[in-house]
Amino acid sequence: MSPAEKLFFPVYLFLMAVAWLSFLLRMLPGMAAAFLLGRYNALALLPKWVLEGRWQGRPGYRRFYRFYGWRWTLAALVWNALALALSVFLGRWIGWWVTYSPKGQGLGTLLTAGCFLLGRVFPPDLKKNQEA
Repeated sequence: MSPAEKLFFPVYLFLMAVAWLSFLLRMLPGMAAAFLLGRYNALALLPKWVLEGRWQGRPGYRRFYRFYGWRWTLAALVWNALALALSVFLGRWIGWWVTYSPKGQGLGTLLTAGCFLLGRVFPPDLKKNQEA
């Protein structure tokens, strides 16, 4: 490594760290929106809002189908698919807006899809909000 490279390497690392931090901060609203879209599952919310709250137990498509039938199960499936598609589109759009490159699109897609999945892993506790 030449003396000039040794001199400017810390500056290069600092500039790269600032660029990554700037990218992540600009992606933060999209990541938060994807997390919230993933957090609210149609299998848990449809029974509370539309179907008179008869649902008991953990959400699962097979149990939901047995309890409510194919029409409501299809509606829940479409709702969840549209939520994922919206979060991925949001990530692609913000990634392109921040970097103006396909690499930014891909990274934005991965970040928002990951936040969507984190929202699915950590859903809200709907039983806590119910009146006893």
